[in-house]
Amino acid sequence: MFLVEKQVMGDKENLINDDLNIYDSTIRELFQRIDVGVIIIDNDYTIHFVNKRICQMFGYAEHELVGNINYENLFDEQGKRAVQEKKENRTQKFADPFEIKIRKKDGLLYPIEVSGMAITNSQNKVVGSIELFYDVTEKKQNQLSLKASEYYAKQIIDSSLDMIIAVDSNRLIVEFNKAAQSVFGYSREEVIGKHASLLYADQDNANLVKKHLSEFNYWKGEVFNKKKNGTIFISFLTTTVMHDCSNNVIGYMGISRDITDKKRKDEYITTLSSAIHHTADSVIITDTNGIIEYVNPSFESLTGYSKQEVLGKKPNVLKSGKQPSQYYKTMWKTLLSGKVFRSELINKKKNGILFYEEITITPIIDDGKATHFVSTGRNITDRKHAEKKLKEYARLLDLTTDAIIVTTDTGQITFWNNGAEMVYGFKAKEALGCQFHELIATDPELYAIARQTVQQKGTWSGDFLQTTRHQKQLTIFSRWVAVQDMDNEDLSILLINTDVTESRKMELDLQRSRHMESLGTLAGGLAHDLNNLLTPVLMSIDMLKHKPSSDLLNSLESYVFRAIDLVKQVLFFARNESKSVAFCEVDLKNVIHEAYEVLAKTLPGNITFNILLKNDFSKIYGNFTQLFQVFMNLFSNAIGAMPHGGALNVSIDDEIKKNGEHVIVVSISDNGMGISNEHIDKIFDPFFTTKPKSKGTGLGLPIAYSIVKKHNGSLSVVSEVGKGSTFQIRFPLTKHQDAINFSSRKDTV
Repeated sequence: MFLVEKQVMGDKENLINDDLNIYDSTIRELFQRIDVGVIIIDNDYTIHFVNKRICQMFGYAEHELVGNINYENLFDEQGKRAVQEKKENRTQKFADPFEIKIRKKDGLLYPIEVSGMAITNSQNKVVGSIELFYDVTEKKQNQLSLKASEYYAKQIIDSSLDMIIAVDSNRLIVEFNKAAQSVFGYSREEVIGKHASLLYADQDNANLVKKHLSEFNYWKGEVFNKKKNGTIFISFLTTTVMHDCSNNVIGYMGISRDITDKKRKDEYITTLSSAIHHTADSVIITDTNGIIEYVNPSFESLTGYSKQEVLGKKPNVLKSGKQPSQYYKTMWKTLLSGKVFRSELINKKKNGILFYEEITITPIIDDGKATHFVSTGRNITDRKHAEKKLKEYARLLDLTTDAIIVTTDTGQITFWNNGAEMVYGFKAKEALGCQFHELIATDPELYAIARQTVQQKGTWSGDFLQTTRHQKQLTIFSRWVAVQDMDNEDLSILLINTDVTESRKMELDLQRSRHMESLGTLAGGLAHDLNNLLTPVLMSIDMLKHKPSSDLLNSLESYVFRAIDLVKQVLFFARNESKSVAFCEVDLKNVIHEAYEVLAKTLPGNITFNILLKNDFSKIYGNFTQLFQVFMNLFSNAIGAMPHGGALNVSIDDEIKKNGEHVIVVSISDNGMGISNEHIDKIFDPFFTTKPKSKGTGLGLPIAYSIVKKHNGSLSVVSEVGKGSTFQIRFPLTKHQDAINFSSRKDTV
């Protein structure tokens, strides 16, 4: 930038010195004109300059920032780390813009893009930097990612093509930028410290500029300059007076441009093409008549037209006919007034395919007049289709009778469909922005559990008792799903709530009905069996009154013991349903072998007992005695189903269920009589039996079923009359076994 005279404040030099030679009132004047926030800092992050745009962005007055707030404190923690990283990598070129969040005076975080350039002294030592802040709020809202780039191309790149020359109060040259070096032919070293008259071809012209500056503090007009080789050229010069903080004149800063038409035009188009050649969005540059002078490769890729096909033509080659004529009248009226035109429209590719495009057309102003128009366009066809689908989805969401609600991670309602209005009675405008658990009275403990679960696992479902606007209590089956945004930062929770009040009442009524039916069956069976047992007892007692007999006493004793056994089974069944028993790790192989050993002593010779066990998976948490009774009942039933002999096969295997649960599967098969379809749905009912009355009570399978259920298992049967039956028991594995690798080794007993 510019070197100005040295000043000393106390024993420490401030920014206005030879080391950090970029800060003076003229540059302040330049930076105040652009719509980009500018901060100048030293290596200690002390702020030495801010422009008006910075004050607008942060909400501070200039005096509150300059020298009072450390640069790092303008950012959040993530931003501070980014600033530290950029500090180590500063060069003399502008750094690539990066997005960051600033902390405004009111404490709110505000997204911006920051670009910077290191400031070096004459020893090429970095002594500070210029930080440029680009407001990206509008870009985020309208998804115009090139807004900053366009502004950069229009303001920063255009300015960098100008000759910038600064002189001190004695008119000795203190700064001579690269554009000036290029045009004049002098190197910086050749002119620094020399009088500004070196650059003028006409000294009267130079004196006129000096006089005008002394009277009005600025100059704007044409001057005649002279290059090193003696060539005279005309430039348009804007010069202002530079003041220090005490308003003392410390020098003059001039921005000069070679106004030779052809050269100016060539330099402008070349520079702009270089800057935007690789941008992802299409770029068109036209003259004020709309004649295309430049298109970038992205334009060719998007439209199918080559550069050669459109240069010299107007952009209406893309016209689709979907926009009314008034649309284009409004566009030209806006552009010719010097304003930026933004819009979405439908254009047509070379092959005739229509596409949606989001465009921004910016006039390039020179001396108050538009000289060119720069149009940037982005293909938003996919976004438009997505928006259409979202509208369709939203319409469908409003058609469902379920309450569909979206809340923030903290429970604030952000979406409320028509179904929610019908279920809870609150309109969307009443619900949006409210806390869900406050609007809909909900059990706070269950609500906290649901939130914690969905945050940790991503989903939760269960029943809530909730109250509507009219104080009606509902049973709601609620499904929660965690949803994160595209940046994986903000968490939302989707709730799909179904009013199941009536269905839950029906389920409860059905459950009660079935319970009463089971009690009736149990009581009827018990009464029937006890009656069968007690009737012979009464008859025997009556006979003993007339004639004592040892045979009658033995028969009486047998009936009493059978009655006692029946009562024991009923008591066991009742206690098994209600009483807890101690569980520990049990190896099913041991249980099966012990049951086999007991039965083997009385096993008929025409029945073979085959056991196929898988080594690695056989341990569960359970009660050995109860499991022993399960297998004894199932083995005894299988043996009883084969009166003419057969094979009883027992196997242990494992499987992975659809929900990922690892279970042990015990299969008990026989090739006996089988169970008819008429009876198979009743075999687990208490007192149901197909055996003769003297051989079965109908409690064996219900007891086995109850025990399996208490072990978190399941008991099922498949049977075919004349071919046999297969009972399968599934138990969950113990946790340490679930980590064992699968093994194919099996043992046969």
